[in-house]
Amino acid sequence: MIFRSKPKTVTSTPMSDFVRTASSRDKKRVYKVVLKKATEQQQRVMREAAQRRGRLCTNDAG
Repeated sequence: MIFRSKPKTVTSTPMSDFVRTASSRDKKRVYKVVLKKATEQQQRVMREAAQRRGRLCTNDAG
């Protein structure tokens, strides 16, 4: 006979509590802020990468 162990129970985190108990309105508000910040960060990374590529092309030509 195969015995299966019971999955370990973990304590709740503030994030899991928020996802489980916040209203749809609050979740949308928070997600909007998070997505805006993530988009800004990604755009910054892309700008920096483009600037580096520009410098590499300039340095290779000279």
